[in-house]
Amino acid sequence: MIALSPSTDDVVNEWLSRHPLVHPTGTPIGLLWWTQNETWERDIVVGNPETEVYGLTELMDNNPMVCADRVSLLGPGGTLAAIALGPLAKAGLILETPVLQFTGPVSESDVVDGLRPFGVTDVDVAQEPSEDRVLAVNAIAEITTLDQPSLLDDLYEEAYGRQFFVNRNDDSTWDTALVDRTPSAVYRLRWSPGDDRSLVTIQAMGDRFGKLGAAQIVHAFNVMVGYEETLGLEGRLS
Repeated sequence: MIALSPSTDDVVNEWLSRHPLVHPTGTPIGLLWWTQNETWERDIVVGNPETEVYGLTELMDNNPMVCADRVSLLGPGGTLAAIALGPLAKAGLILETPVLQFTGPVSESDVVDGLRPFGVTDVDVAQEPSEDRVLAVNAIAEITTLDQPSLLDDLYEEAYGRQFFVNRNDDSTWDTALVDRTPSAVYRLRWSPGDDRSLVTIQAMGDRFGKLGAAQIVHAFNVMVGYEETLGLEGRLS
């Protein structure tokens, strides 16, 4: 069992209270812990792009996370931007400035930071004033037309098909109940083919205290330590 400092975020602590292999102790200062011999201090922060290991857990390699002293995750807007457009950007397919329309307030710099690791530094961000706990995005990108439509599906399957907390959902009613109080985000794709260029629309949403916040911190902690990725993240928040 690992002893770690309690988080200053009560929702992180709520997720951790379900974790069978951690023991929060000491003064709340964030998610910080020591190795068993107390010689290696490690922590997780949010929104620091200067950190060597930075981004969306699902699109980062596990090995650097396992070896890192510090990992920085994205905020809500950056997380959704990376989920929606990361696979396209990573493949170098985005041709023009993508448009991201959010249902609530986000940090534009966080949105840019979500795509910066893949070479996209210019985005057009629109946002509504809603303070709902579930945040959604409608992302539109112009891409190089692919030889086969299935190649687009393959890109997202490669990125998220074996992941626990980013799930494709093309069939259910697109409703906040899909992610409300859960550690998961959902997305769906729409493709409008053209001769040389095509438009891709990706919808994605997650809970600000789930995949877009506290649950992502606990997930990253599990990866860094080498635990099962779902530990402490079963079910919904109260």
